[in-house]
Amino acid sequence: MSECTDRKKLVADKLRQTESDERAQAEAVRREVFKFLTTARGYAPKDVEQDVRFTVRLGDCEDTAVADLIISPGGKRFMAIICAPGSVDSRLRHVVSLCRVGDTQQIPLGMVTDGGDTRIMDAATGEVLSEDIMDLPGRDEAVALLDRAVPLPFPPERVEREKRILLAFVASTSTEGDG
Repeated sequence: MSECTDRKKLVADKLRQTESDERAQAEAVRREVFKFLTTARGYAPKDVEQDVRFTVRLGDCEDTAVADLIISPGGKRFMAIICAPGSVDSRLRHVVSLCRVGDTQQIPLGMVTDGGDTRIMDAATGEVLSEDIMDLPGRDEAVALLDRAVPLPFPPERVEREKRILLAFVASTSTEGDG
């Protein structure tokens, strides 16, 4: 092998290992968040969907967006959670777009966490509501909020733009692990 080929192989191997490590870290964060939801916030395990996939279609383009966790007390989707080690702020817009157009109705709240830093977002406004996971609503509060909420689709005139944003994030994460 040439020196250039050797170098490319080493770089590719290092990149695959880094991506594998990041997936393992994300899975560990997801397990910890699930445990927090079911022990400290009163959600039943059946209230917390894991590895939820949404098909996103825009023109001829179709891809799959994934939420690590979806909190759905009483079967109504309340919050989408993305576990993103080391990249909380870079995933804020991702979780907002997912909440807005991933499902048939908007999911009211989104959260991004790396296991240390957390951002809880209002999906309708895109506003950061809290940077503390302890502010995450418990099950009873979530049920009460959902009972008062009127489920709305995202405004049709803004759907295409929002789907483009979501698909950009999906494309950037779907290449991870390719090799």
